[in-house]
Amino acid sequence: MSLAIDPPACTVPAAGGKSKHSLMNGSEAKIIIKVKCTNNTEYRMNPVYAFIDPAGKIDLEVTRLVRFSDWLGKLRLTKSLVRLQEGPAKEDKAVIQFGPSPEDATDPTIAWPSIPPEQIQSATLPLSATA
Repeated sequence: MSLAIDPPACTVPAAGGKSKHSLMNGSEAKIIIKVKCTNNTEYRMNPVYAFIDPAGKIDLEVTRLVRFSDWLGKLRLTKSLVRLQEGPAKEDKAVIQFGPSPEDATDPTIAWPSIPPEQIQSATLPLSATA
């Protein structure tokens, strides 16, 4: 099994924005994906669970939300108040876990737990926000 991500990294404006990425199944078997993120406060992933047909692809949409501190900054509040709202800088990432789909599966959310842990693989999508 293999999963390719195109483009292989995500860059979005820190003030909020979206980025689309193709997830391509490089195998001859249907797979299930589950997307996890290291920062669920500022990022949303869609879909979180999905099937990808053999040699097929789906789009993953990454959305960076407007931070409360960015919103406060637009109101021209003091810099000290804005600084209180900001979290520590860190590298974020989305981890796309994937594994073989049961043949009779119709709902990826229900089918995901049936994949044996030793059959689950992962691919990483680095996330970065620009000023």
